[in-house]
Formats: sequence, structure tokens, C-alpha cells
Amino acid sequence: MAVRENQYIVLPEETVGKKRGERWLDSLKRWLVRCPQCLEVRLVVGAHENDQYVCKDCGYKFTIKF
Repeated sequence: MAVRENQYIVLPEETVGKKRGERWLDSLKRWLVRCPQCLEVRLVVGAHENDQYVCKDCGYKFTIKF
């Protein structure tokens, strides 16, 4: 299915991870995750509190807390 030039697609709010009225900088800050063991900071798009995460640098498993 092709989309004509004058049409656009609106993504549901859940797919972009941004809350209504929230600035993009605030979303990016919320997605920054720091490993408690090696202190490596990663951008994890769509990260939520209590999600399990494995550090890409040291392999340490932890739960994301804000």
C-alpha cells in the first residue's frame, strides 16, 4: 500500500515512547541507563522502570530504577 505525498501516518503514543506534553530532552534523559557495576551509560530507547537489563560492557544483570 503506497502513501500519497499529501498524507501522513500518525503513530500511536505508545510506539514512540513519548508522553503527551513531554519534551524530547526529558524522554532522552529517562532512557539513559547507568550500569551500577561499571558505571557505563547507555541509551536504552523505550526503557521502563523495573525492566531487566544486561550491561553491554560488563555483562552485569540489573533492574532499571529511575
